Amino acid sequence: MFTKTQVQFHETFQPQAEYISAVLELACNGYSGTKESISEQTGIPTGKQKGKVVPHLKYAQYMGLLSFTSEGGVYDLKPTPLGERVYMEDPYLLEGLTRLVCNYYLTDKQDGAPQWSYIFHTLPHLLDQPVDCEYLKDRCNAFFGFPVELGVVKNSYQSGMFESLKMLNWSDKALVFNRGFVSKQYMPVYAYTLIDTWERILPGQREVPLPMILNDLGWGAGFGFDEADISMVIDALADEQCVQVNRQLFPVTVIRFARKEDLLSGLYNNLI
Repeated sequence: MFTKTQVQFHETFQPQAEYISAVLELACNGYSGTKESISEQTGIPTGKQKGKVVPHLKYAQYMGLLSFTSEGGVYDLKPTPLGERVYMEDPYLLEGLTRLVCNYYLTDKQDGAPQWSYIFHTLPHLLDQPVDCEYLKDRCNAFFGFPVELGVVKNSYQSGMFESLKMLNWSDKALVFNRGFVSKQYMPVYAYTLIDTWERILPGQREVPLPMILNDLGWGAGFGFDEADISMVIDALADEQCVQVNRQLFPVTVIRFARKEDLLSGLYNNLI
């Protein structure tokens, strides 16, 4: 289970793209320093007890962009391969594709930020159907074992970094998970995130039943997809020879061919 510290990692600050961009730049330049020096380098405000530097390091880590260690108050930042590609292609995190990727990993079923992961993967919901906010609050508090503040999550989709993705409509009364639209432009994103998640969670299994991709890998939820959408994407990825679909079995199985390393370089290839 999660501790209060793990759940409240954001310190009530929602993710801001400009701050994620700033710490990613430091990571890509091999930066090590205190949170005060990071603040001086980036302009991200911080204080002795509280501030936005450490929460944004953690946001960037959850988004799969960097990793960091901390010893004696000094933070050693390193970019992930994904972070290096994002920094090369879209250093200011302005593209919708980049924000889609960041949202996918922030909501990851296994390694995402606790509240984001819970809402997208554990909270019972149907696409385009309202979830009562009192029900959401009660279920979330019961899951974590203590009261959880969800305002930060809500604001990140209503007025913050992920507003443009239009994934959630969240009022004071209800939360609606909007159905996503399969986009040819984002097909490299679907390919990379699927294979990466598959290699990470089921490294020894090259063939899995189609329902496992949604239920076990949790792939698709971060894009607003249901099983029909996932099936459509899988067929498209089969045409690209990333996977192969075996329709002679029931349920249909999917065989992994591509490797994430080979897919990462083409992540932005379909952007106009």
